[in-house]
Formats: sequence, structure tokens, C-alpha cells
Amino acid sequence: TDAWDNKTIVLAAPKTVDSKPPVRMSSQSLDKLVKAGVRTVVLFEHWTDIESHSKTKYTPQIRKIVKDCHANGIKVLLYFGFLISDAAPEWNEFGPRTVVTPKRGYPIYHYTPQIDQSAWTVCLRSSWADFVVDSVAKAMDKFDIDGVYLDGTEYPFGCTNTLHGCGAVKDDGSIAQTYPIFAVRNVMRRLYSIIKSRKPDGQIDVHNSTCMTMPTLGWATSCWNGEQLRDVAQGTDVHTSSWLESFRTEFMGHQWGVPSEFLCYGKPHTRKEAWSIALLHDIPVRPGNMDRAGNELILSSKIWKIMDGFDRKNAQWEPYWTNAAFIKASKKNAFTSLYFHSENGLLAVITNMSSEKIQTDIAFAKNGFLKTLDWSKAKDALTKKRLDVKNNRLSVSLKKYGWILLTVPLAAKSLRA
Repeated sequence: TDAWDNKTIVLAAPKTVDSKPPVRMSSQSLDKLVKAGVRTVVLFEHWTDIESHSKTKYTPQIRKIVKDCHANGIKVLLYFGFLISDAAPEWNEFGPRTVVTPKRGYPIYHYTPQIDQSAWTVCLRSSWADFVVDSVAKAMDKFDIDGVYLDGTEYPFGCTNTLHGCGAVKDDGSIAQTYPIFAVRNVMRRLYSIIKSRKPDGQIDVHNSTCMTMPTLGWATSCWNGEQLRDVAQGTDVHTSSWLESFRTEFMGHQWGVPSEFLCYGKPHTRKEAWSIALLHDIPVRPGNMDRAGNELILSSKIWKIMDGFDRKNAQWEPYWTNAAFIKASKKNAFTSLYFHSENGLLAVITNMSSEKIQTDIAFAKNGFLKTLDWSKAKDALTKKRLDVKNNRLSVSLKKYGWILLTVPLAAKSLRA
């Protein structure tokens, strides 16, 4: 199972105080998700008024959402995060002994429709680790959910809080930070056991932007990475060769076996532009909150269906850094990754990794698998328009960070063979 199978979207409440109840899903919204092909819904943090807590007054609404989603083949995950709130009943007794120090977080956490509160980064070397694990176990049993969305829970935050054993006292009396990687790893292992023992196909979906700590992230079933780019100005040209290398290293997940999705806030790329680099690396862009996704969910749905229809899972993937024997572009900023399928032919992701519009020729080899294709039936899989490929050469115009999905079926003779 990978991110293309999960087809995940977030269900978050509108950020207004009068949004009551904050956790709800209309039949129209559910129909929209089913039609789009969504397979996993994350109930974001507003399922409880207390940030990252398990106490909620919305039990009937949550149970209804889970029941309705299950009836339509959709899994439901609940949000758990990296914070402890001063609105939690346990705060007075546990708060000072469990927070990361130096203290970090949100002195005023104004995140409507939740109540105003303070929320602080918690250290999982503390007793709060048991609370998190116990909360997830009870939520699985109470709501019949299919797993959890963990917001930063796999981070081994640097901590100097000696009240729970962190920090290293130096000769001068000062305290150096320590990083509780074994404690966090233990929590992740326990969560994995809790979820998989109840739901063998359950999910541990981790928002891990910038934190590829595999001893902890390795216990996740998927990750969502990219929030670190939200402060990069719109239109900034980040698509350099080093950016491609960084993306291959951090965002793909192939080398670790933890499926990855790209997170895009609309900066520095638009969400459609974000697909250019994601598709090139065989990962999807997760559509945003379903109440605001609009065209974003429509685009994701189309791409999901193209990949499923081509049977991507059983295709041979040849990424841009290994396929020089099959393809050559006339412009250096044009990159192509290929999928070969023994029955469905070729799917090619052709992208423009630059901030300027380009016109490029894409030349395909005339031997091997490519020789078995019917190039007269080449088309843009998204628009369904026929593409004119002459002598195994396609001339294409691509907007900045633009992309196309080219499909070419096998020739009839090859199909009979």
C-alpha cells in the first residue's frame, strides 16, 4: 500500500467561532468524496476542543462520520499532535513536568473554532507518552477509526527539562539539550502495535515536514512533507538541480519504504504547479482541506484515476535520472519520468522545471518497449486531446512549472502477441 492507494484528504472545520458543531460531514460532502475517489479522511484537530487531547463532546458526530465513511469504503483517521494544552484536565499536575524546555509553543492558541488556550510542545520522554498511547488505544475502540494522523509526533524535540530526565548538566552548571530519539521511537512502536493489532490495514499517517528521522518515522505507514516551503515567496524559482536532488532525498520515501505525499500551501508554487515536481518523482500532492479544496480535489481525482486506470502499481518506473537510453529533451529544464506497462503501454510525465515558459522537443527511442507502441494514439491523459507525435518525436509547449501526462497504448499487433 502506498500514498496513491490512500487517496487522503483533510476534513477541518471552517475557522469561525460560530462553526457548530465543528465536526460534521454533510451527505453532499460525502458524495463529493466518493465521486472523487477519496479513500482516507483525516478528521483534523477540531474533533476536540482541547488541542491534541482525546476528551471530546462531539462523540455522536464522530461516530456518524466514521459509520458513513465506512459504508462507502473510506477510512477515517483522527488527529493527534505534539502539544499539551493548559485546557487539559491534567495540565496542573502534569504540565510543567512534561513540556519541552526551553518552553516553546503557543502562549495564546487562537485556533477557532477551538476554545482559546495555551498549547506547548510536549516531550515524549515524559509521562505524557503513556497518555498519548492510551488515548489512541481508547479512540480506536470508542470510534472504530482506522488509525491516526500524527502532527509532528515523530519529532525528537531537543529538550532540557530535567524533571523527566532530559538535558545534560555541564561542568559550568548549564544544561545542554538532549534529543529523546529512543523515547519517541518507543511511542511510535507502541502506536503501531495498538493500531495494527486492531486494524491490520490501519494507518499511521505522519506530518513530518523537514524531519526525516527514520528510527521514529519508520513506524509510520505514510508521511506528508512540505510545510517548510510555505514561507517561500510565491513565484520563487526553487527548481534548481540541487532542489531536484533534495527532493529525491527527502520527499520520495522510496528508499525508506514510508510512502510520501507532497504538502503545498500554494507557495512558492500554485498547487497545480506543485504536481510538476511530485509527479516527476512518483508521489502525489495531497489535496487540502476538503471545505476549501474545490478545483484542487477535482485535479487530484483526475490524476488518481489516470494512475489507477494505467495500473501504475504494476508498471515499471523509469525516473528521469535513469532513462537516458529511452528519451531525450531538447531543453535542459525539461524532465521526463516514464512508466512502462506490459498491457497498457506508456505513461510519460513531462515537466518544465523552470520559471519560464519553454518549447521543447521530446525524442523517444525507436527500439525495445517503445517500438511496440502505437504513437498515432498518443494523447494528453488529463485533457484527452490527441498529441501529434511524428517519428517518435513530440514537440510540446510547457508553462512555468507546467506538465503533461502523455499516454501511448500498445500497437494492436503487440496486444495480440
